[in-house]
Parts: sequence; C-alpha cells; structure tokens
Amino acid sequence: EGQGGKEGGRAACLKAREKILAVERDYTRYYVMNVGEQEGADQFVYQHFNSLYVVGIAPSHAAISNGKQVEKVDFDVGRSGDKLANKPTGKKKTGAMFVKEDTRLCDIVCTDGTRIKVRPAVSGHLLEMNERLATHPEL
Repeated sequence: EGQGGKEGGRAACLKAREKILAVERDYTRYYVMNVGEQEGADQFVYQHFNSLYVVGIAPSHAAISNGKQVEKVDFDVGRSGDKLANKPTGKKKTGAMFVKEDTRLCDIVCTDGTRIKVRPAVSGHLLEMNERLATHPEL
C-alpha cells in the first residue's frame, strides 16, 4: 500500500504537468492597449519561440466590453481586399501578405451599428485568418 501511494502521487504529478496548455508553455504573452491610437482597441499578441505571432482582441476590447455584441466580422477591408483570400502555399509560405502595424485586418461590426477596425499590432507575414469568424462572429 505504501508503494501504491507513491505511484498514485507520481501519476497525479504527471497529470498536473499534462494540463499545462501550449499557450502557457510555448508563447510569450503581450497585451497592447489602444492599437492604432484607437480608444478601447485592446489586443493580445502571443509570440511563439519560433517567431510566429497569434493576434486577437483582448477581453477589454471596445467591441466586446460594456455589453456590446458582435454582429459581423468583415474581412474585405483596406486596399489589399479580402484577407480570407490570402492563401500562402508551400513550406516557405510563399504568397503570404505582408502586414504592418497599421494595416487593417478586419472590421468588427457591433449590433449597435459601430464599426471597429482591427489591426495586427505587429509587422509580419499574414499566414491565416480565422475563417470561422465569418460565419460565427460571436467567437
């Protein structure tokens, strides 16, 4: 019984380690307030150790705070057109669109009619947009 307790403790320790999410383990988290000098445009930027960035809106963002609800996410913005049409190919991701900190990625349209611009907050190549946001904007 004494050894069974030891093994049980080791298993519990391993289970606790397995529960660490990849975001917690592999990404450095940054939060950027008022992106593009737009009041309430708060975003998160997760930087992977391989220099990949994941960008999204923070819980304090004006589009989802103060009881607002998102009605639509419009990806067809700016001079470069529809960001969902950006499809890099191959191992080196040729054809990826280069974006700057002030490039518009999409617009969030709220149920009260406000339209909020979303910018990347970092410069780099755009590899992918979350296509599900087009059909499920509440995500």
